[in-house]
Amino acid sequence: MSIFTPLVIILILLLNYYLYKKNSYSKSFLYISSAFLIIYIITTILIYYNNLSNGFEHGILFGDVLNSHFCDEYKYYVDSDILLNHFRNGEITQWLNKELPVYEFVDFAGHASYGNYNIFVILLTILKSIGINSTLDLILIKLVVYIPTSIYLYKLSRIYLSEKLSLISLGLFSILPGYILCNSLLMRDNIIIAMIIIIFYYIFSKKLNYKSIILILLLSLLLLEFRSYLILVVIATLIFTFKNSKSIFRINDIVYFAAIIGTIYFFVHFNFQLHHSNTFFSFFQITYLQEIFTTQFGTGISMLFKLFYQLVLHIIYDPPYLNFLSSGLIYLILYSFGNIIGTILTLICCVSFIYFIIKVKDSKLIYLFKFTAYFTILTGLIVLAKDLFIIHRITLMWLPLFIIILLYSINEIKNKIKSK
Repeated sequence: MSIFTPLVIILILLLNYYLYKKNSYSKSFLYISSAFLIIYIITTILIYYNNLSNGFEHGILFGDVLNSHFCDEYKYYVDSDILLNHFRNGEITQWLNKELPVYEFVDFAGHASYGNYNIFVILLTILKSIGINSTLDLILIKLVVYIPTSIYLYKLSRIYLSEKLSLISLGLFSILPGYILCNSLLMRDNIIIAMIIIIFYYIFSKKLNYKSIILILLLSLLLLEFRSYLILVVIATLIFTFKNSKSIFRINDIVYFAAIIGTIYFFVHFNFQLHHSNTFFSFFQITYLQEIFTTQFGTGISMLFKLFYQLVLHIIYDPPYLNFLSSGLIYLILYSFGNIIGTILTLICCVSFIYFIIKVKDSKLIYLFKFTAYFTILTGLIVLAKDLFIIHRITLMWLPLFIIILLYSINEIKNKIKSK
């Protein structure tokens, strides 16, 4: 713990209180957001010192632990050290001209690092350049992202739910062990989740003015750097749901589903060349993805059945890693609980989807359901094609929408039972 640690904690809590006073949210909102900030702060500190006490350098879990490989946090930390050394050696011009090596660190398992031009590495490098070197401080600073996340998740929920249910929605998502873990690690996922929730809010609220448009464009540019495929997913989802909310299933949806299948076949069979490299994928990435995809799923009709079976399975189910629970490592214990609770919550949400399909006729709610379905399917397909599995921190991007649909369904069923 450095001199910065208490200052960072105090500033985050004061910022949360300032924004509460400025926007006149209810005291319940302030209590919930403040309570979770404190929970994340405590969890971050506990994980950091727990990792140190178990011999992990910089308080970062790294290497092969209980037959699982952990390296993302460590690579971000090492990459930012490498880039900082380049800056200190006067190589800023070379960096700006992209003359530095893209990747310089490879872990013992042969996994390449994120490199000198990764946006999160750059942010960590900037913080380190002003003297903030402790992993603990870097993670705590990142917790500031929860403040806009909580505000916009509450506002997003209020479009469809009462104030009470919106606070429950915020609390339910915030207490998920997987999300607690995202906020307590040197990872970029909580930043991405914040940007996605803000974009969701403006899509569903339709409150567009020059300020919101500028904000959306800025967030889109950042998403392009943090997780580029999400821009494609959001654009495709907007196209598939445009004027497509009169009923749950329409002819349009058959056309869109055919387009998705056609895109999959194009990806599998197209002969990519070097000049096909783009912002989202390089030639080597595309051909590598083709190879692992066809090895896993094949190329014929059976490929579709394998792919969509795996898609549904991975959206719903996360391996429980029960051996993590007895590891003595808080990181791994939260990881296991995150997967278990995430699976249970998703299964419960799927039941609420059945209610939506059968009962909901309102176009506003149909739009919510269809947007959620397309966003989940498209994101899941890309991640599955890229990684061959979907980890829980990816599912956290669509769980806020799942929770809103779940709470709306429960409330409607409860009201109908009361009215009888």
